[in-house]
This record gives sequence, C-alpha cells and structure tokens, in this order.
Amino acid sequence: MHFNVNRYIITGGSGSGKSSIIKELHTRGYSCRPEISRTIIKEQQSCGGNLLPWENMEGFADECFNRMYEQLNNKPEQLVFFDRGIPDIIAYLKSRNLPVRFDYAAYASYYNSNVFICPPWPEIFINDQQRPESFNQSKYIHQLLQEIYKDLNFKVTEVPKLSVRERAAFILSHIKPEK
Repeated sequence: MHFNVNRYIITGGSGSGKSSIIKELHTRGYSCRPEISRTIIKEQQSCGGNLLPWENMEGFADECFNRMYEQLNNKPEQLVFFDRGIPDIIAYLKSRNLPVRFDYAAYASYYNSNVFICPPWPEIFINDQQRPESFNQSKYIHQLLQEIYKDLNFKVTEVPKLSVRERAAFILSHIKPEK
C-alpha cells in the first residue's frame, strides 16, 4: 500500500486534546482540517436532525465518510493535518458492533502511514453537547483506534501528555514532509 506522505491524522478518544493540537498547528501556519463529526453533530442539533451518533450511528458514519472523502479529494501540495481520519469511522462502528462498509479501509492509503494518537487524559477530559461520552467510553475508543490503525499498517505514535504547544512540537518533530 502506498500512503500519501503529506496528510497526517491526529486521532484519539473524545476529550484527549486533538482539536487543541490542530488549532495550535493552524496558528503556526499549517493547513489543518477540523473534526467532521463535531461539525455534523452541531448541524444536526441545530436543525433537529437525527444523524447523531447516539441516535443513528450508521447514517452518521456514512455522512462522516462522505465529508471526509470530500476533504481528501484535494491533493495537498503541502503538509496537512486532519482531526480524525476515515479509519476512525471503523472504530466507532465497531464500538457499537455495527457493520463496517468494506471500502472504508481502502482509504487508509490517502493518509501518511504515521498516525498520531492522543491518549485518554482524565485531567483534560470534558463533556459537552457534542461529546456526551464518558471517560471510560473514550478509553475504549482509544483502544479500538490503536488496534484498527495498526491493523491497517499505520505506525501509531502516541502523543505525550504535555502542554498543547509541546504536543504540537512533538508531532512536528516526527514528520517528514515531502516538498
């Protein structure tokens, strides 16, 4: 499998600091893609829709895939960081014992083979309207994400529990951008 060297995924369970790192990388001038799932949840909550992971996980997963796929259609000339990747959809479906579309795994090659995973961190974990999961659910998703990314031949690099600036610097020190 040939991986795309310029697209890096930052993943992890809910409340592990992914989005804060993405924001930090963006302030440093890097191209970043926000978490699609959170956007969909906000849209559905504002319009009274049911494409919410706790109401319709399969429909929600399909919508996440469609939007993530759109993000991937733009071939990056430069480094780009993604707040979650298509393999995350597999983990969330498996967490509910739901069927996984056979083609989801094929999109692993659209990203760099090195994925950065943020571990569960109780000191920064917060629930909100878009994140109703418990800390234990976040730990379970973290475990599934590790397994799925390894099964898809990614090198999983754990991001240490440091300040947001230090976590961003850690990630940048572990990448090799293609010019």
